[in-house]
Amino acid sequence: MDGQLRPTDGRHPRLSSEAARAISREVRVALTPEDVARLAPAPPVDPAVQEAYLKGRYFLDQHTEEGEGKSREYFQRAIDEDPGSALGYAGLAAYYTRRNEPSKAKAAALRALELDETQVEAHVALAKIAIHHDWNWEAADRELRRALELDPVNPDAHRVSGTLLYVKGRVDEAIERCKAALELDPLSPGLNDYLISAYAAARRYDETIALCRRTLEMYPDRTWTRSWLGYAYLGKGAHAEAIAELERAVATSGGSSGGGCSTGGVTLARAYALSGRRTKPGASWRTAVPWVKQPSTSPWARGKKRSRPWKKPSTPVRQQSSGSRRTPIRQPALGSPLPGPARTVEPARLSDARARSESGSEPTGGRSGGRPAR
Repeated sequence: MDGQLRPTDGRHPRLSSEAARAISREVRVALTPEDVARLAPAPPVDPAVQEAYLKGRYFLDQHTEEGEGKSREYFQRAIDEDPGSALGYAGLAAYYTRRNEPSKAKAAALRALELDETQVEAHVALAKIAIHHDWNWEAADRELRRALELDPVNPDAHRVSGTLLYVKGRVDEAIERCKAALELDPLSPGLNDYLISAYAAARRYDETIALCRRTLEMYPDRTWTRSWLGYAYLGKGAHAEAIAELERAVATSGGSSGGGCSTGGVTLARAYALSGRRTKPGASWRTAVPWVKQPSTSPWARGKKRSRPWKKPSTPVRQQSSGSRRTPIRQPALGSPLPGPARTVEPARLSDARARSESGSEPTGGRSGGRPAR
């Protein structure tokens, strides 16, 4: 080796192209043009760029506000060290995807692929955008197939594949794919949480509780995991255990709605309601969940009278069958198109009708041609 670092996905180095070609020669396997292109020697990477990228991935994988902020700094440092390297842009694509900024994430991912089409992380970022923002399952599937073709052991690619299967309604397959992702990186808190949420969505509460307990042994302060643990207990009807875990999640979060604890707070409110419990005598569950929207303080919400009296509409009103919206019926002016088929009252017939009305006579005949009047 020449001592230069080769680009990888940051966690699972791929088999070197030289070794792969040597193995193929020994076993006499015919390589396709696509295989030859994939096994082509990767361009060398500046060690400073590689170090900044790996530090950015480390902090991003912590799934914390502070870690995400540091990860962006390191990804930007990688770009500043070498603007022609795709690693920094791929890292920024992952960061902006996590921050739910799809336009910036897509721009960074496309820039990374422009510099290096084999950047797995950029393909995964585009797949996430296609799932969560574009709702384009075909585009997501195409990007994920390419990502797994480039790196079959990339845990993020397997995890996002599980997300795609879940939104398609194939929950059991999604769980298996999330398990495969976790086997590739068992210490990742994010991958543990994704499998936990998949178990909970399938109402497999015993497996949810077991995995939550195992994850909390490694990361005892993860409010997201503890919130899911309370949710699983609530699903089993264990209200006391659910309230204990959810209250602990609220205390760990310090009253913040970040880290997934906004969802945990709503679950805590539901647990209080189901158990009939109040935090203090005469207190409401809303006081224990500060980020739940409080009742409006407007006069209408407090039951006071309207400031202006209700007036009867000046035109007749009818109730539409499609909903509760009330639409006024405006009387058409003489000579204007009438409701129904488009036709207009002729002025000559209109004058005849007015003359008969003034003389008090009733029309006995029909229109011209002997047809009865409509």
